[in-house]
Amino acid sequence: MAPRREPFKTKDGRSYTLWADINDTMSAVIPAYYSDSRERRRERGWMFRGQPNSDWDLIPSLYRPPLNDAILKSREDYTDTFIAALQAKSTQLGLTRLAHSEYLAIAQHYGFYTPLLDFTWNAEVAAYFATFGGQREQAGIIYAFSLTDYQGMRNPFAALGSTVEESDNTLKQAGMEPLPDLELVELYSIPRVYEQEGLFIRVTPAKIDTLLHECIDRFYFRQRTGMIYTGNFSHKAHAIPDRHLFDSDATYEAFVNVLRKEQPHLFDRTGTIGTIILFPPADPLSKFAENWKKEHPDPSRRTQVKSHKKSAQVALPSESGTLMNAFPTKWKGIIMATVREVLINHSTCPRDATWWSLFVTVLNWTILKSNAGCCGNCSNAISRAA
Repeated sequence: MAPRREPFKTKDGRSYTLWADINDTMSAVIPAYYSDSRERRRERGWMFRGQPNSDWDLIPSLYRPPLNDAILKSREDYTDTFIAALQAKSTQLGLTRLAHSEYLAIAQHYGFYTPLLDFTWNAEVAAYFATFGGQREQAGIIYAFSLTDYQGMRNPFAALGSTVEESDNTLKQAGMEPLPDLELVELYSIPRVYEQEGLFIRVTPAKIDTLLHECIDRFYFRQRTGMIYTGNFSHKAHAIPDRHLFDSDATYEAFVNVLRKEQPHLFDRTGTIGTIILFPPADPLSKFAENWKKEHPDPSRRTQVKSHKKSAQVALPSESGTLMNAFPTKWKGIIMATVREVLINHSTCPRDATWWSLFVTVLNWTILKSNAGCCGNCSNAISRAA
């Protein structure tokens, strides 16, 4: 069946295509960006970023609202203190000879405030993060950014022998704003960053706005309840003729059977990805970062919580409530503890989130992190409530 789509208006009034779900998105557009090895993906220079809510602005965590001078200073100090602790333990943690930008990348990966944005060379990793925690009927998004194309656009007069500075001056004289410099950081000595094929770009809000509107492709899709992208993608299926080109189902099935025998590579699928693969067992650095955050609460969050206290009331459900009774007893303690931690430590204001959306997000995370089977009550309860 051909991928389904419909017209879509973004919150800034721009027109895009909205794909029916993440699978249609992957089938329709991702094959153009797909590479079957880590080295080829890096050589092609396409970077991706997935977000479960397309309404979230593409802004580094350091500059996200609510923001004022006091909050910005508090965030910078908090991250600097963590980096200083990393540097003090650099030998024990295997972090020798790292530049400051690499320490910033580590801080970004573990959830500290930085001027960096996370990207990945792997479109499937971006698809996982774009669907993880998504709410039903919400529009998710995958950003695609060609580093190779950007480098060419950064100096449009390179073929004439112009330097970047000369090109910038020419553009400014013509009343045009040149593209900003782009600082890219890769750090594959960190296991989780390596598995996620992560990289980081350093930008200010003004720069990212220019990048977003001039250099970054956007692919929107509708979220579906319980649908998290986990790989197993038929990346060559676009080369197989669609069913509507045949006069009957029988003719189509016969054609596909012949194709499977003569060109089996067209039915190849990618491997499985997911939480266990993208977040391997905690290494010494991960343990250090997690313990440090527990021992050093984020002071800037207290300011944020106060500023939204009246509008961000979120009540915990009773363990005897209908929803909680839908889950096996062994899950209840894990779910309640996780919910409490999210409500206390969540970095974004819950003002715009309903209790149910937060609960589903936590439930998805709990199930994936547990590495255990599920009896089916979870999905049934979600279907009833949704």
